[in-house]
Amino acid sequence: MKKITSFVFAMAASMSAFAAPVVMDATTGQMIIKTTDTTLLTENVRINLSNGVQAGAAVDADEIGLSTCHTAGRKSSRQVAKVTCVAGATAQDPQICTQDDPIVMVTASGAVMNTATTGAGTVLPVYPNTDCNSANAASAAGTKLTQ
Repeated sequence: MKKITSFVFAMAASMSAFAAPVVMDATTGQMIIKTTDTTLLTENVRINLSNGVQAGAAVDADEIGLSTCHTAGRKSSRQVAKVTCVAGATAQDPQICTQDDPIVMVTASGAVMNTATTGAGTVLPVYPNTDCNSANAASAAGTKLTQ
């Protein structure tokens, strides 16, 4: 998990439209974001994932989003704090995410997707009410790209 978090922060430091999904190779356990996926990269990025970790990415012209989950993670219903995100003023501005004050709790189920983008740079939990797999992680990453 440290490698994935380091990658997210490195991407945020180095750097709207249709978000193209990038999923991991189930055979190798790697996810590769290629220069052909986005013009934001000057070389391919290969992420080696730990056993049980699933990852997916979404890319568009302005951002790269990355989301991860673990197949053995919690899937039951639970109460989580509601986080609301709105797009920045322009496509280049990061999303602004806030928690209600007082905190509002909502029911979430399914896998938690730890998600970040190069635009926001902050890792936030996303609860898409789905199972943990690479395609669902890519979809969760796409929901956090600036629209």
